[in-house]
Amino acid sequence: MAGSDALEGWRAGLLAEGSGIPVVAVRDGLVHAANGAARRLFGDVREGMEIGELFDESCRDKLRSFLDGASGASTELEVTRAELPPAAVRFLLLAAPGEQLLVGGASDQGYTEEIGAKLMAANTELADLTRELSKRMHELDLAAREMHKLAEQREMFIAALAHDLKAPLSVILLSESLLRKRTPAAQAIEMEQHIGKVERSAKSMLAVIDSLLFAAQLDSTEPPGVQSLESLLVDDIARETARDLAPLADDAAVAIEVTAPEPLRVRGNRVWLGQVFANLLTNAIRYSPAGSHVVVAVTAEGSEARCDVADRGPGVPLAERERIFERFVQRGERRGTIGLGLYVCRKITSLHGGRIWVEDNPGGGARFAFSLPLADAT
Repeated sequence: MAGSDALEGWRAGLLAEGSGIPVVAVRDGLVHAANGAARRLFGDVREGMEIGELFDESCRDKLRSFLDGASGASTELEVTRAELPPAAVRFLLLAAPGEQLLVGGASDQGYTEEIGAKLMAANTELADLTRELSKRMHELDLAAREMHKLAEQREMFIAALAHDLKAPLSVILLSESLLRKRTPAAQAIEMEQHIGKVERSAKSMLAVIDSLLFAAQLDSTEPPGVQSLESLLVDDIARETARDLAPLADDAAVAIEVTAPEPLRVRGNRVWLGQVFANLLTNAIRYSPAGSHVVVAVTAEGSEARCDVADRGPGVPLAERERIFERFVQRGERRGTIGLGLYVCRKITSLHGGRIWVEDNPGGGARFAFSLPLADAT
């Protein structure tokens, strides 16, 4: 590091034998090092001796205060010299890593203050570099945490994918095995039943693959420009999606009800917004008890269109309400296709300048809501 090298260079230069400037390095009140000029000045300088022994008793209190002061200060001290009378010498105090330097000079402060200024500049540069190093270490720590998070998501993805592909594959293989064991007559009787299972399982596998591809497409998509959007009635999209999912709701003995007091127009991508409604409705049907209603409500709320999908299921615990919108996280015990549905919903609403959340349904269950800017407010 440049600052550290500069400071060490100045220190080594000051303590060099030929520097001509008396310098004593002090650690914890004891002499740590001294150069030749200091030995000539004091006459007797030994490593480990108390620094106060080098000065007249009359100025030792002043010395202690000086050593407790700030780096860059200077003061005049009486030096004790063997077989010579005490001499008044001005010293400059400099802070170095782990020690203090007493730099002696003439009563004229000019030269020692110049050295001190240069050392202080090097010390400041070292402090700046230390702060920069701390910043880089923090960035590396954040990167390491992100890598750890990605590794966890990969493990969750592998587990979810294995689960959601294993079940339909098992059905396909079992149906194929049973068909092989039947006589031609029996095959004709049971063919339709097994073909239906194979078809449903294959569609389930395709849904998993489509979810992965769609999520990957969204992750690489920038927010759409205004010119790429079309003016849409969001209540129409809600009704169309409800009609498309009516067979799924009938199989689960769940009714879908759509309410929209007034037409609400937004600018968006029809396929993507239809996917949001489809994902939320599919989840609501899956978690609703037989004989209950799933209610889709489209209302104006300020400058936004608010879309609610409410079910009568078990609800979503408060601690899980943010996490379920992450990749590969599945809600409760009734697993979905791979845990990407709500992640896709959040991504699409975000790309449209909106947001999505979940709250308690006042009648019991969960209410998923998302908002989009109205066309006039965009």
